[in-house]
Amino acid sequence: MNNRKTFMIMLAVCVAPWMSTDLFAAKDWQNLYSKIKDKYQKFEEKIADMTIIQNTKTMAEGFQADTKMVIWKKGQKFKVEVEMAMPGMPEGAKGMKSFFINDGKDTWMISPLTGKQKLNSDENMPIETSGNWWQMITDNAKLAGEEKVEGRNCAIVDFNEPEDSDNIFARLWVDKDDLVLVKGESRPIQDRKISWKYLDFRKVGGSWLMPYITQVFSDGELVSSSVVQSLKMNTGLNDAIFDASKIEVPDSNLGDMMKMMMDQNQQE
Repeated sequence: MNNRKTFMIMLAVCVAPWMSTDLFAAKDWQNLYSKIKDKYQKFEEKIADMTIIQNTKTMAEGFQADTKMVIWKKGQKFKVEVEMAMPGMPEGAKGMKSFFINDGKDTWMISPLTGKQKLNSDENMPIETSGNWWQMITDNAKLAGEEKVEGRNCAIVDFNEPEDSDNIFARLWVDKDDLVLVKGESRPIQDRKISWKYLDFRKVGGSWLMPYITQVFSDGELVSSSVVQSLKMNTGLNDAIFDASKIEVPDSNLGDMMKMMMDQNQQE
């Protein structure tokens, strides 16, 4: 897997000792999985669309970037607007903006660095499935035990996928009572293990629980932390916003950013 797919997984998610695999019988797993599917089917029936605004800090090898992300979701369609502020940018400078759009069939990346590109199935998979994690559970999955994570009693789900599988998940921790995803691990990416945690769960839309903090780790080191600023449901999103043909490739703003940085340095 390449660096771009690593970024796709980090965009899509933000993801101890293992217990014995014989703690759960097969029927216990089927009962839990049935409850998970039933809960999220009801969620999809009640929540027609969502709009989420969140801020993300990305840290890697001394590099730090602040990102504002707006996510629109309606059924299987989604649009993600990412505005990244580079280190050293003066206050008031606009960051570099990119878009990821799925029209229900294809996923597009629109960026000043790459132009408008349709993603292939391998690159698209992390984004397309991250919000519907329960749909990625296959017949190969089994309960591997239980563990307390951030105060929640979680069932550990091992995916046991073959090497050539497109499934990005290796292991998930699911709250046995609330049936929310609390923690996850990906399959190896360039010999690294990407994992994530969901924190600060809050009730939205009545009784649904949503995490307001997402932390992403690479080989156990924190590389990204996202905090939800606002979340709205059932606002009547227009399908036109999920049409990639209506989105122009944004300017990079690199020239303006460099000029503002030079002016700031001269003033200092």
